[in-house]
Amino acid sequence: MFHLRSFHTRTIYTLLLFTLIALNGGSAALAKGGGDPPAKKSVPTGLGGFYDYQTVGASPLLIATNPANPLHLHAIYTQSFDSLNVQGSRRVGYAYSLDGGLSWQQISSLGSGGDEGFPSLSLLPNGAAAVACGAGVPAQTKIFLDAGEGARQFSPLSTAPTGSDDPLMPMLAAMTTSNLQVIASRPASRSVHIATLDYLTFGSVLASAAESASLLAKPQRLTSTPIPWGQSLTDPDGDILTGDCHTIARSADGHKVALVHRGSMAAEGASVRYAESVDSGKTFGAFQNIMPFPFVVGADSVAARGGLDAAYNGDELQIVFGAAKFTSGIYAEQQASIYHWSAANGLKKMID
Repeated sequence: MFHLRSFHTRTIYTLLLFTLIALNGGSAALAKGGGDPPAKKSVPTGLGGFYDYQTVGASPLLIATNPANPLHLHAIYTQSFDSLNVQGSRRVGYAYSLDGGLSWQQISSLGSGGDEGFPSLSLLPNGAAAVACGAGVPAQTKIFLDAGEGARQFSPLSTAPTGSDDPLMPMLAAMTTSNLQVIASRPASRSVHIATLDYLTFGSVLASAAESASLLAKPQRLTSTPIPWGQSLTDPDGDILTGDCHTIARSADGHKVALVHRGSMAAEGASVRYAESVDSGKTFGAFQNIMPFPFVVGADSVAARGGLDAAYNGDELQIVFGAAKFTSGIYAEQQASIYHWSAANGLKKMID
């Protein structure tokens, strides 16, 4: 949740987490079937600054909970502390809580030494944070791993650009193995690419496999090793929008991975498509269009617009996205809706 406050003529943005706290015996009363619900308390994570632009389309992956211990919370945020050089002083901050969000420890930067922004957070099987973000000039995707859960000692997997059209706006999913799946889009060629890499061995120069198996050893890496961007997931039926109008989701056991994006056909951002892998991201099937353009609701043409997100419920992919009435190339933002799609239930309007 973003909290806004004014400071003289400047604006400071802060990442807050709203935590349920039992006050005045509220939990005991609720357990007996009565009493008031627990109070809501806003707790600052310590992440904030002058930068407010956190996403350009997808639902930002800024908060994660350790499934083995739900009180262990992780958060990331693009922040800047120089109001006169907001863009150039951007950094990705990280915060960690051991007590369900009541208190936080943080660092102000992942440590790339340059412009950082638009991060994506996922947790490794041991609970340590993995973060992908854009960094550097010219911008490129970089991946950082923490030395352990909440250690706040990030080291880069790679700092090497892969060309002038480096994939940007990365979305990251840590698998149940030591693999990472990263999806990002090339702004010039308007294509989405996926990289699969093993974080235990990628760029590692350690002498033994035993050392490489321990994240706490902070393995020395050949960070000049470029990220292995592989299969192009360009949709043959229409351009993929640049920016982070795409997201990634994986099933709990990791064998299913899905890429979802807003594409452009007759109108920019008009349709929503997904491609799915059933082999842990090694290969992807053909894109499926879940909201073609034009999509007619009553007498109106409706087109995808705004944010999108995806998650698995068991093995079934769930997709939500915004849409709005579309007439003669103009979106009617005041007539926006939220749609939900699943293979079982098809496309349904959820909220007007």
